[in-house]
Amino acid sequence: MKSMNFSNSKLPQTFQWVLDKYIRFTISDLFMIRMMMQDRQKTVYIAGIIIIISLLCVIPFPWNHAIDETTADIFLKLRGERKSTSEIVLIYIGEDDIQTLGGWPITRDYYSYLIHILNQKGAKTIAFDLLFDTPSSVYPEFDTTLAYFLRRYDNVILPYAFNTVLQNDAKLPDAEQAIFPISLLGKNANRLGFSNLGMYSEIPLVISYHDSLTGSLGFEMARHYLDHSAGLISVRSGRVLFGDKPDMSDRWPCNLRLNYLGGVKQFTSYSLIELFQIYQQNPDSLDLQNKLVFTAVISPGRCSLRSTVLTSAFPASLVHLTAAENLIEKRYLRIAPLYIALLMIILPGFVLLFFTEVRKILIQAVLFIIVYSCLCYLLFVKFYVVLPLFYPLAAQLALMISVVSLVWRRSAVQNYSQRILLQDQLSEKQAQYEELEEKLDRLESEIDREQDTAVHNETLIGEIRALEKQIRDLQEYTTINKPQSYREFPEIIHAPDSGMARVLELAVKVNSDTIPVLILGETGTGKEMIARTIHFSGKRRHESFIAVNCGALPDTLLESELFGHEKGSFTGATGLRRGRFETANKGTLFLDEVTETSAAFQVKLLRVLQEGHFQRLGGEKLVNVDVRIIAASGRNINNEIKQGKFREDLFYRLNGFPIRIPPLRDRKDDVPLLALHFLKKHGYNTLKGFSEEAMTAFTSYQWPGNIRELENIVRRCAILAQSEGRTLVQIGDLPQELLQSRETMTPYQSLEQQILELLRSLKFSHSAITKTAKILGNRDRGTITEYFRGICFEHYVNSGFEFYSTITKIAGSEEAGIVKRVEMKVKEYLNNVYQTCRTADPVSVYKGLPKKYHTFLDQMIPYFRGLDEESVLKIFTE
Repeated sequence: MKSMNFSNSKLPQTFQWVLDKYIRFTISDLFMIRMMMQDRQKTVYIAGIIIIISLLCVIPFPWNHAIDETTADIFLKLRGERKSTSEIVLIYIGEDDIQTLGGWPITRDYYSYLIHILNQKGAKTIAFDLLFDTPSSVYPEFDTTLAYFLRRYDNVILPYAFNTVLQNDAKLPDAEQAIFPISLLGKNANRLGFSNLGMYSEIPLVISYHDSLTGSLGFEMARHYLDHSAGLISVRSGRVLFGDKPDMSDRWPCNLRLNYLGGVKQFTSYSLIELFQIYQQNPDSLDLQNKLVFTAVISPGRCSLRSTVLTSAFPASLVHLTAAENLIEKRYLRIAPLYIALLMIILPGFVLLFFTEVRKILIQAVLFIIVYSCLCYLLFVKFYVVLPLFYPLAAQLALMISVVSLVWRRSAVQNYSQRILLQDQLSEKQAQYEELEEKLDRLESEIDREQDTAVHNETLIGEIRALEKQIRDLQEYTTINKPQSYREFPEIIHAPDSGMARVLELAVKVNSDTIPVLILGETGTGKEMIARTIHFSGKRRHESFIAVNCGALPDTLLESELFGHEKGSFTGATGLRRGRFETANKGTLFLDEVTETSAAFQVKLLRVLQEGHFQRLGGEKLVNVDVRIIAASGRNINNEIKQGKFREDLFYRLNGFPIRIPPLRDRKDDVPLLALHFLKKHGYNTLKGFSEEAMTAFTSYQWPGNIRELENIVRRCAILAQSEGRTLVQIGDLPQELLQSRETMTPYQSLEQQILELLRSLKFSHSAITKTAKILGNRDRGTITEYFRGICFEHYVNSGFEFYSTITKIAGSEEAGIVKRVEMKVKEYLNNVYQTCRTADPVSVYKGLPKKYHTFLDQMIPYFRGLDEESVLKIFTE
């Protein structure tokens, strides 16, 4: 509807104003009346929905029972398995027991022996799920023995079965044609209980047979254990009463809704053979005092299986034991009365009458669904009560949808009314807008001119900076620091405040002694140069200095190189050869990369250092030597010791006086001095030095190869500059990796590298996978999990199937908590692969795993299949 404006009409001005206001007020009143009608409509909608869903809940439709069953199943699934009371013990007969005792059927003398053992150990109630309906044709005397023990102890309950069970109008099953144990056994048993089972989630406790009521096996077990008399059974209001004087507090439902425990492992259980062995070997360890003991066959093919919500293959015999446990502990499931369902249907509808905003309605609905669902689950877990869930939630959703739709329609009406009332204000503002738009155009033109000026200025600034770089590349770099060196080490150049000054101080202090020296530092930092200066400035400077690179030779050649060999000690040994230890006698032996040696060689080296003598390879004569040892390594020796790759005692023998050389990236002031030194050292006399821009690139580079890399790059740049007839090394002479370091480029990382780095930064916490998925662009959590599983497989194979090495590499930290969490995940993944490839086709372990990791899994499967049980136990308990 468009706004009505009579300003252009020929009516008097006062009349026009009155008419315009009258029309507006009339329209507003109409909208208010419509909104009031909508409030009534909201009440009608809420009442109608409550009535409809209440009728669906109250009327006994066939699907209502299925809804209750589904609700109970959902809660059972969420709760999971639970442990049975310790007062109930299961004696199961498996296939191994049957084969050990001579095959099926087991002779009945074993059952007599079992009854005797159980009563000797104080069992209160004994029950069998074995239908002794035929006499023993081979050993009839065993029936007599079994009857004797049944009569003697009088605490045994036996089962019987019905051929036909019918449902009558009274909803109490009616049975015909029962199969009882043979008369000799049946009349001597304390009680008999039928073993027929009911529906999926509930079983009958009593059945009508020949105009009297008889109890189920689980019912009789619970009655006997709770000391209830075996009197008459009666039914009142769907509840079972028993005894001559029934107590209403002990009444049980006719149909018991089972509260399943899970599988066989949830019961305290022994196999039949295991029980006999315990009784014979250590009878005092068998605690059956005042226990209910149930004996049943669970061997596959000899017992029927029943599918439950917690397991797909549950022995049907254990349903009776579950029923007895539920009755004894009062843990059977109870369906809440209908008035609670009606209350939960009506309550949210009443609350919604007071909400008019969509946001509040949605919040109320979500809170009700969450709180009520949690309440239903807690009551189920704590008190075994199944509250109605479906109809209250359906009512809440239906009410929410209907009320939200009404609120939206009301909001649309309000918006329409406001649009009409505000249209006049919009026309009044239109003129102001046009005026402001003209001013804006003028301002935009001024801004465009200023932006053109700014762009021009930025271009000029860029050109000026480019010229500055060119000038810096033409100016010679002049170092502020002067090279400083010790008198003892004139060839080692460094800045006054360099970290090398501390190294040389230590070298000066140690050169007057013969204590072993251990030099630590990255490759290319000059470890051998420090070793040489220590020797040639010390007491043994007039003797030999022998250097051996331990990482460049295999063990056999290294042993011959150090200790020498006799003629004929191995193929090709045509004469006696003195080793480096003999050559360095009275002097210094420098063992570079000593951590690269094997464990066997480290033992021999340790013996020489301790005793001062050795035998040549293939010789018998002891050779005494007096050698000062200086060792060096570029690795973290503490980590090598923890991983078992380097002997701790050898470390203590070599670590007499440790000297650690800092890397070149921590000695930025030394870079210009060393670069100028290398120009002079290699004879590039036509070059005066480096440009300021080139030296800036040198000092900003990280130098992973340290001094050795610096020397090679200086020579390379000098060749390029000298070939062009220049006197300065300029920025164009530098290799690409130095130029890239100035641009602070972020190195590319693959997805798996990003995942591992993020998990490490999050310390592999419980929520690390979820957080990593969110950081990497809200990826699927399962994708991150599968990539991490593949990373674990890759590290495990690359580490030579060493479990501890795999954990430390993945963790990237020595913190105990992080290592423990990584260990648990790796064990889980490896155990899953082992169990799958040992028991079934391992195709399932490939599912979801990225294809790049399939090759590692292909190597793990045959490795696990070739392991014995002791090796597997060592892996998963390490």
